[in-house]
Amino acid sequence: MAKLKRTRRKDSLTQTEVNPWTRYPVILVNLGIFIIATVFVCMCVYSIYLRWDDVSVGHGTPLVSLVVNVDVALLAFVAYLSFVASLGFMGALRENICCLYCYDWMLFIMMCTCSVGFILLIIMPFLATRVQYKCCGVTEAAYLDWNSNIYFNCSKTNPSAERCSVPPSCCREPEKQSLETVLQRRFCGRNVLSMGETEAWSKVHTRNCVNSFTKYVQQQSIALAIAGIVVLCVLVLVRGMANRVQGEIEDIARRYNRHQRKAAYRERIRQAWLKAAHSSPPAISPDNRSPSPASPVMPTYVVHPVLAYYPLQSFS
Repeated sequence: MAKLKRTRRKDSLTQTEVNPWTRYPVILVNLGIFIIATVFVCMCVYSIYLRWDDVSVGHGTPLVSLVVNVDVALLAFVAYLSFVASLGFMGALRENICCLYCYDWMLFIMMCTCSVGFILLIIMPFLATRVQYKCCGVTEAAYLDWNSNIYFNCSKTNPSAERCSVPPSCCREPEKQSLETVLQRRFCGRNVLSMGETEAWSKVHTRNCVNSFTKYVQQQSIALAIAGIVVLCVLVLVRGMANRVQGEIEDIARRYNRHQRKAAYRERIRQAWLKAAHSSPPAISPDNRSPSPASPVMPTYVVHPVLAYYPLQSFS
């Protein structure tokens, strides 16, 4: 009888790690986004802390604070961005399917939000900066909104030196810039709240910032469209890389589980062979016809990568 050669079955786990050219870019990109977003969070918190007494920050409704103040809206966005980037970083670093799954969905939500926000920004913008857009106030009352501020209101119980005034940013810019005009502009908002509308118009801007910013956005629509397209392309690229990493991890997990099931099945076959070999009846010797210890011909076993021995005939 020809001697059977000991053979080794080829391991089916040909890939046990995620492609580093796919995984490392996701880690580095999300780490960079997380650091930048965290820095912006600290800056926004500090800016809000310094401006907490403004009528549109600490003494207005949350909706007004969100849509009027750039730092409040930016804080909400970068805080969400920081959390999403941390999920992507941990998911790619630890190869965690749950984190990557949440990261994928939150990126999708961010893409939809950016698309809707971009459309709303073009159609009905809400953000405003008084100096750049030559405006004053938030609501239809315009510059009279500052009468709600604890430092500027015209109540008789207000001991502030800025009583009945508005901030210098509401003042009209002089035609010529000089030291004298700069000093005059610094105090041009004095007693404006106690003046009539015609007299106040000669000193400060009487248009609210919402209408002013709407006009500005219409003039900058092309630049905003390009910026929105760039942001969406970056989000799509990052989401695609994360999906590829997630797909490779899931594929490796499926093949590993299938490999383990096959190894368990071969272990059961090995146990059945051993049990059958030890329970066989004793053989009779042809010389003295006396029972001799059982000496069955054991099948040839090979070593499996997961240390599971199984008979060669089981897969031949």
